[in-house]
Amino acid sequence: MKKIIRFITSSRTTVLLLLILAIAMGTATIIEEKFDTETAKIAVYEAKWFEMVMLLLVLNFIGSIKRHQLLSAKKLSGFLFHFAFIIIILGAAVTRYTGFNGTMHIRNGELSHTMFTSDAYLRIALKEGEHNQNFDLPLHISKLTTNRIEQTINLADKSKVLVSYKSIIKNAVDSVIENAETGQDMLLLVVPGDNGRESVYLGRGESKDAGRLSISFNNSESTNIKIMDKDGIFYIKSAFTLYRTAMPSMQKDTLQKDSIYEFKSKCLYESPVGVFVFKQYYKNAKKVLVEGHGEATGVDALNLLVSHNSNKKEVQILGGSNYVANYQDVMIDNIAMKIGYGVKEIELPFSLYLNKFILERYAGSMSPSSFTSEVTLVDKRNGLKEDHKIFMNHVLDYDGYRFFQSSYDP
Repeated sequence: MKKIIRFITSSRTTVLLLLILAIAMGTATIIEEKFDTETAKIAVYEAKWFEMVMLLLVLNFIGSIKRHQLLSAKKLSGFLFHFAFIIIILGAAVTRYTGFNGTMHIRNGELSHTMFTSDAYLRIALKEGEHNQNFDLPLHISKLTTNRIEQTINLADKSKVLVSYKSIIKNAVDSVIENAETGQDMLLLVVPGDNGRESVYLGRGESKDAGRLSISFNNSESTNIKIMDKDGIFYIKSAFTLYRTAMPSMQKDTLQKDSIYEFKSKCLYESPVGVFVFKQYYKNAKKVLVEGHGEATGVDALNLLVSHNSNKKEVQILGGSNYVANYQDVMIDNIAMKIGYGVKEIELPFSLYLNKFILERYAGSMSPSSFTSEVTLVDKRNGLKEDHKIFMNHVLDYDGYRFFQSSYDP
């Protein structure tokens, strides 16, 4: 036992542990750049072996204090150096195991008492008569490790529902497979959206809303844009006058309302309530989600396996760490469930009011140099109303919560 203690507290072990720490953090940076932050957390920052390195460092520093007799006035600087590292690691451990991270979005002149978790959750809600069951499972999914996630739900009839992880499609984007066995004829329309251009896939017999536009394809529902086909030619009928621009020639013509015209591809159709482009027609097509490449801007598609007795059902839930969980109805053996994938909303016992957001930029540049939020802390429970300033990387502590501003999100 003495040999083990001597080894843990030795100077060689100090150098070895610090070297392992440096290599681990460098590796985590590479993993984060190649994959994502979640993978870096699972592989390094939140891994058991990394926690063990931190624990050994604390024991090593404590042993070094004792071995070198640093608890003296002459060696005060050495004691403070080692003690500071111990406090930093222990403080990080307290935050790691007892706290959580989240985001609060507040606009100028608005009050908020809601924050959203940084981690994504698998959220399950099941109702049996008057009895409700709710489950929130934090999801940590990595491409480098075996992901095992499952939740067993006990029912009143003594049977069980098992929800388990199958796979995930990161940054999921739509892809179309033509001549599929279970496919249908489909039109691809492009419309403007909040994040740029958005694709709208319209199957034969369907109708969809695209902003203020309602568009149908061989559907008798009352929509303001009707698309039909006959003998391989597509036609359009609109409830209002359309202006059509052919690309790339930019030749324009006018389509009068309630009249039928040929629906031409690669043309921009402008209406009083929105614009759209007929991009492509797919025959016997099936839309599937595939992993997108480049910058991650899409949602993730979480594939789950829901089992009850001998019945199994595959379910695909859209969401991710940047989305509030949007519940999807799931039915198996007449058991109704709701499953969502995303961040949780947390109600705070107090509120923050954003009086002013101050952004300063580097001279001659659009890059932010600093930013400050002038906020009012409002706690009706205690009749409290205090003004505070939160600078970049400055911390505001209140009621066990710590608020800080570490990035600029325009």
